[in-house]
Amino acid sequence: APTPDRPFVFLHHEKCAGSSVRRHVVRAAADRNLGFFVPCYDGGGVYREDERCYAFDLANATTLNGGDPATLAAVAGHFQWGVWNEMPSTLLDPPPCLTITRHPVDRAISFFYERV
Repeated sequence: APTPDRPFVFLHHEKCAGSSVRRHVVRAAADRNLGFFVPCYDGGGVYREDERCYAFDLANATTLNGGDPATLAAVAGHFQWGVWNEMPSTLLDPPPCLTITRHPVDRAISFFYERV
């Protein structure tokens, strides 16, 4: 299980099933009382549609939305590569990281229909 000393990081690429994975990460972390930071969710694991879901770093991670960087056991969202370097426990040993990719043509079609 992830811990603040060995957190789990999910890097979400748009239109690649990330919203579903983020929802599961939040639910699993909240059920286990683990600190997490997933933009669009508050510290209780409630989805906030009015919140901006894009955060490329951990600057907005606070106890109100899951935990400060030192206490995070799970991070999921549209983050830049290496976001774990902002977590004190991972400076010497990068944590497990998951990302999902999608065929580029399928992804482009999905982007198009989402925005039309």
